[in-house]
Amino acid sequence: MKDSLSDDKRKELVSWVKGLFSFEKDQVQQICTEFEGLIADQILEDQDPLLEHILFTLAQYYGMSRRLDKSKHFVNLAIELGTRQKNKDILLRARSNLAIINFEQGQYYEAIEEWENMIASTDSPRLICSCYQNLARAFTISAKEEEAMKCCYRAIEMLQDIGDEEALANSYNSLGNLFRELHKTDKALDYFEKSRTIYEKIDNKQRLAMIYNNLCLVYIDSGDYDNALTIGTDALDYVL
Repeated sequence: MKDSLSDDKRKELVSWVKGLFSFEKDQVQQICTEFEGLIADQILEDQDPLLEHILFTLAQYYGMSRRLDKSKHFVNLAIELGTRQKNKDILLRARSNLAIINFEQGQYYEAIEEWENMIASTDSPRLICSCYQNLARAFTISAKEEEAMKCCYRAIEMLQDIGDEEALANSYNSLGNLFRELHKTDKALDYFEKSRTIYEKIDNKQRLAMIYNNLCLVYIDSGDYDNALTIGTDALDYVL
């Protein structure tokens, strides 16, 4: 028999979920311990939205703390919850988190399988684009360059239709990095420049510093130290 929460306690839990990362470190751990107790004691019904939010909050907290096995535990509980409820949104969110954790743990095959399954099970263009971008990273690390490029190009096509400029710039940067690893200097420069144009347009200084650094590395790789010095000096404008 599940215990019922008082209205005051429920309000407190909701406030913790919404503002968890604004608390001091020791207090955050105490809150998470209480969250875990609620789950272990099955205080919350499956249909209670608070259960979903607590599971994902715990997964996020332990993921940020680099305690990936524990993060994965709560993601798997969220998958079980979504399966019981036949809730597609919970399942997609949980599987997205699981793929990222697998990737962070070096389990690239498992991550790739999750992202490919997500593409097949959703009609959300933004989510599909995100999966393609993540697949490109996983394929690159797995030394499957052709598959990585196909994913990048597919993401770019979709992002151009959506009109999401920042995400498009990110994809251009991913392709630039991929071509740099393949020692295709001209193509690497071309995609980094495409990315730089967008970041300048939307005035994203942090990303501009990253792009200037990437351009500098390409010029160093190709032995063009004069351009590398010029670009590296320009990058200082965005980091100082």
